[in-house]
Amino acid sequence: MNKGVNDSIRLVDHPLAAHKLSTLRSEDTPYPVFRRTLKELSLILAVEATRDLSTKEVKLKTPLKETTGKVIDREILLVPIFRAGLGMLDGFLEILPDAKVGFIGIYRNERSLTPRKYYHNIPKVSKDVFAFILDPMIATGGSIRTAIELLFANDIRTITVVSVIAYSKTLEKLAEEFSPNLKLKFVTAALDQELNDKGFIVPGLGDAGDRTFGSL
Repeated sequence: MNKGVNDSIRLVDHPLAAHKLSTLRSEDTPYPVFRRTLKELSLILAVEATRDLSTKEVKLKTPLKETTGKVIDREILLVPIFRAGLGMLDGFLEILPDAKVGFIGIYRNERSLTPRKYYHNIPKVSKDVFAFILDPMIATGGSIRTAIELLFANDIRTITVVSVIAYSKTLEKLAEEFSPNLKLKFVTAALDQELNDKGFIVPGLGDAGDRTFGSL
């Protein structure tokens, strides 16, 4: 079951998601377990995030008779944000193996908390593509804003941002800012209500990139 925070923000409410989120939050979780759990939770998020994909009807034949079925009828683009978003990519590719993959590299200035884009590679896609931006943590929102603006500049208009944890006020602000020009949605496993003075989500789970790749 999903609880709609508003029309553009979907909070995934599922026992398995809650269980895996607790594993990710715990400081006692070693990085190999963190990495595996992030992939597993990403599978759940992927199912929820793709709920609105459009389909078309096709004819097919089972071993018993002819019938009809449905297939996804639009191109799909996955865009993880370096580094932490890479930890979500494999989970999405498990159920979307035909998706194209783009990459955006963004780092945050720890003093000003402003994003700096240092790399991007977005493949050629159709104008009606469904794009999914993957980033485990959405705090101040600078990286996500940069990624959305980059996809918008590439004529991509249907975007879903998928995260593990997000700061609720940031999602509301981004939704208000971009919704007039985009079909923009957010899917997350948790909405936390606080940022500390360093721009980290509280209680959050720490630095997702460091915990995924063991670089603590």
